[in-house]
Amino acid sequence: MTDSSAGAVARLTGSDEIAFLARWGLDGSELPSETALREVLSRRRDIIAGAPPSSSSVESARISHVLCLPVACGDQLLGAVYLDRRGWAAEAYDDSSRILAEAFCSALALSLHLSAELDSTRELLEETGSAAIEVRELALASRDYWRLGDIRTHSPVFADCLARAERAARSSFEVLLLGETGVGKNHLAHVIHSASERRGGPFVLLQCSAVPESLLESELFGHEKGAFTDAVGRRKGKIELAAGGTLFIDEIDELGAAVQVKLLELAEKRAFYRVGGEELLSSDVRIMAATNRHLKSEARAGRFRKDLYYRLNTIPLAVPPLRARREDIPALAASFLREACALSSRREPAELEPEAMRLFEGYHWPGNVRELRNYVRRLVALTSTPAITARDILLHPFDDVEPAPRTPSTPLWLPGASLAEALESFERQVLEAAIGHAGTIAGAARLLGLPRRTMTDKCQRFGVRPRGKKPS
Repeated sequence: MTDSSAGAVARLTGSDEIAFLARWGLDGSELPSETALREVLSRRRDIIAGAPPSSSSVESARISHVLCLPVACGDQLLGAVYLDRRGWAAEAYDDSSRILAEAFCSALALSLHLSAELDSTRELLEETGSAAIEVRELALASRDYWRLGDIRTHSPVFADCLARAERAARSSFEVLLLGETGVGKNHLAHVIHSASERRGGPFVLLQCSAVPESLLESELFGHEKGAFTDAVGRRKGKIELAAGGTLFIDEIDELGAAVQVKLLELAEKRAFYRVGGEELLSSDVRIMAATNRHLKSEARAGRFRKDLYYRLNTIPLAVPPLRARREDIPALAASFLREACALSSRREPAELEPEAMRLFEGYHWPGNVRELRNYVRRLVALTSTPAITARDILLHPFDDVEPAPRTPSTPLWLPGASLAEALESFERQVLEAAIGHAGTIAGAARLLGLPRRTMTDKCQRFGVRPRGKKPS
């Protein structure tokens, strides 16, 4: 639009730091020419156009011209737009480029203003229907968090999942939730139901792994009196109990072949027979399902019906593991800490010290959100001080980290060893201890305050690796 080489949309945080809402054509986390952007954001100048102040980073990036404009709604400054052209032969920004950039800033200001108003008017927007939701989606890119029901995230990966979930809630099509154990598929399914037009109806859960395979058909479709030995009377199944609402089938890969056939017929015809029955019953139910397996591979291998898979996969939702959305760990840990303290006999609420939180963020959480919640409860139960420290975590290690053996510590120096040899031995011990407690090289790097590349190089040099990982 303006033939710019690079650009950014940014705002100032409460600590007077520049936060980027969007960037393009830029490498790294900083602008080579930050001065112009900061002057506009601090209202020292309204519009900056021309050559940037000379600096090594500007010369290295070969920036010849910059254009920086405010993004404002009335008297409220919401942010700024930065554009630059590179190469010493590049032309300066003319009036037409400036007009186009100003028009873009005006449109962006409206979007940011709408986003700021969304939280205070959320209930009203939900009542106004699809038009209000579309306005909300337009503002998604300008938010630093996303929320659906009681689920809130700062992770772009999970935000995309929640945005898809909200759109899924507007329909009555089948939804298939995919993800590892403990990521919150059950909870997300309930949130989708609560945001849908069926929220006034029941939400019925069938946990396939908790029901013997021989009883799954009866549990799902119900049975007539005398259908089998223990059928002493007619019994409604989960489908009838979920009438007018949502039936959520968790671990659907556990269903046997015969039950899969009947479930496909239900999904296709909205009708079914009870076990031992001859009357065809109609059904007004939305089907949602979940699995922690790769269901497409199961279907290809013949362990799950392909036609049922394609029917359930109408709206697939991949729920990311906790390690893929580490931005949410502090908020989740704080929430679970308040919950655990309320459920326990502690008189004072506990809090996590920064060092302890860094260990939380560095751990890979194979059990995902469920493991995080239960580990927080463990800490609340086994500690008594108001603040939970890194030492508490070392005393009560994460489930996937074996505690260090309680053996006498190796002396820092042994007779005959040079200073260099003693320092190398000590460094190796520190690396092994940090990886043992963090569980991953990335987590250990954060714990020791090292760049990840430096940590990786040191681990390769000393032959140190996470427990259970084979040497490459």
